[in-house]
Amino acid sequence: MSEQTYQFTLPSGLAEALVSALEHTLKDAGFEESVKAGEVGGVETSVWQRGDSRVVITLRESEAEEEISVSAQKVDGAALLKSAASCLVLKLLESLPAEIRTSLEPVLAQIRELSTCPNL
Repeated sequence: MSEQTYQFTLPSGLAEALVSALEHTLKDAGFEESVKAGEVGGVETSVWQRGDSRVVITLRESEAEEEISVSAQKVDGAALLKSAASCLVLKLLESLPAEIRTSLEPVLAQIRELSTCPNL
């Protein structure tokens, strides 16, 4: 599997929540954080590895947004992002009051299927 890179921009709080979900997904898939470069000049990078598979997550801050870059080598980066985003949305929807959550149950069931850690 070749290298895949995905870049997108989100509001700061949402970007940080997605990166946290990505990190959780990576840990669940057996990845270990090998490098954590603290924030330098508005850029924060972490490198995750499992065998010869590697994922690099980079956050670049700008005013109220952050650009996220996820590079995946020898791992399905799309599946990783899908799982992490699904986990984040699921957490949000499950936090809603029961009377709202009940009407969303069909959607929640579909998202639960996507949010399981894929075989990366």
